[in-house]
Amino acid sequence: MYKLEIHGKTFAASHSDSLIKGEPLHGHNYRPIVLIEHDKLTDGMVIDFRIVKKLLNEITAEFDHKVLLGKKDVKEIKGETVVCHSNYSVPKKDAVLLDEDYAMCELLAQRVYRKLEKKLPKFKKLEVKIWETEYGAASFSE
Repeated sequence: MYKLEIHGKTFAASHSDSLIKGEPLHGHNYRPIVLIEHDKLTDGMVIDFRIVKKLLNEITAEFDHKVLLGKKDVKEIKGETVVCHSNYSVPKKDAVLLDEDYAMCELLAQRVYRKLEKKLPKFKKLEVKIWETEYGAASFSE
């Protein structure tokens, strides 16, 4: 079995898990990684690293220097302003309104995985891991 590990660009974003733990808005420098396992090579490789890296960076670019908000983080949207449950407001242009309920690392990994799997060939295993800090990461695969 061949195994690839492809690192994307670090992206900086903020989020809050105030509905879960009362934690304030804070930021991370997230580091996304794609792990691929496959049993066959085509032209001596599983896939060109550059293809995966480009796709990964395109997908995660939407998060860079944004406030990540899950569905349950948003109280209401007033024009160009997003009002959150923890009584802070964010300009809509500075926020990414996620389809997921919360802006947690596990759900970011799942979101990136879902987007990648639509654009990449089928492998034995595809996994997306996102490091939130130097000590903790979350990953998603099927």
